[in-house]
Amino acid sequence: FFFFQAEDGIRDAQESRGLGDVYKRQEEEQAGQTFTQVGYYFARKKFDKIIRTGGFRSGFGIKYTPLDLRFNLNRNIQVLLHKVTDIFKETDDTLEGQYVLQNLYNLYELKKNEILFINQPENMDIPRNRIKFTQTFSQGLDSKEFNDKLPKYFQEKGIKPFRIRMPDIMICDPHQHTLEELKEQVKRFGKVAIVKSQVMASKVESHLMAIAVNEEGLQKAIEAQHFRDDVFIVQEMIDHDARVFKTYIMGKKCYVKGRESLPIPSREILGCDVKFFDTQVPFKEQFPFIQKKDMKEFDLDINVVNMLNEEIQKSFYFKVYGIDLLREAGSGDYCLVDLNLFSSFKGCDGVEEQISELIRQSLEERKNPVQ
Repeated sequence: FFFFQAEDGIRDAQESRGLGDVYKRQEEEQAGQTFTQVGYYFARKKFDKIIRTGGFRSGFGIKYTPLDLRFNLNRNIQVLLHKVTDIFKETDDTLEGQYVLQNLYNLYELKKNEILFINQPENMDIPRNRIKFTQTFSQGLDSKEFNDKLPKYFQEKGIKPFRIRMPDIMICDPHQHTLEELKEQVKRFGKVAIVKSQVMASKVESHLMAIAVNEEGLQKAIEAQHFRDDVFIVQEMIDHDARVFKTYIMGKKCYVKGRESLPIPSREILGCDVKFFDTQVPFKEQFPFIQKKDMKEFDLDINVVNMLNEEIQKSFYFKVYGIDLLREAGSGDYCLVDLNLFSSFKGCDGVEEQISELIRQSLEERKNPVQ
């Protein structure tokens, strides 16, 4: 593995000894061999997660090279793997994050015919904003093309029909309305709700949320300072069986892992009208009433999940990502509540081989596009 040395180099303005050693060692070990040159750029925490999955070792006909997108691209690469938006999470300098992001856009415009971008940048703003994410995916899930597929599949398999949908949201803008006006606005929501920043990722505030079990709790929640500084949303809390299906996608490969989730609590169980929490802290530590669930047996229809992912890849050009699905009690609807580009693939086997296979398949599709 070469992650830690490479990461040291990425943090410096010029190639450090650590990053230079990576290049030198790769050149010595792989001299005379033909490899697909794959460059990658991730933030430090993402590197750590990738290490734990066993990915990004040069081999399988692929040579991985760490890059620094803060500076000019001076490596001859054929493929670029990235999650540049993570840079916002690791620095207080938002300008640096914006600069890296702009460099990626510029690089894409200049070299998109030469370099294959895994997760193309055009729609990268969608999974960074909860409002855009909800509105965009709601439109896609309501499209005639997608909705024609599901009934046909249900009929062929003799399955009771259900929907894939987004949770209902209410948009609240503290820059346009006073606190009292917002309190009047949220009275109309009428559901157990989670209050969230509009920022879906890349900021600490994106992980700070509140669950409100009634109108009083909702009004207390929106008084919190981190909801007063920027646009936020009030989102329907889905009634489900306290399991979230973490669905990791790598091209045509789909991994599904069950994780404990927060069920709708009553006021008696929650012990208050509103509870503030941090999604980066284990739910069990913040909500001790959560009961351990059996994660071995899933009732998730993988064929329906694959149809959803075909639509996502076709519409947004994402190839490596993760989505969170909840199974709604009663209706059985699948509710899409989150999307992360280049997820950690925690607990997934064979990730290293799948990354290599995805790169080969993508290059082949680029060379021989389907007409």
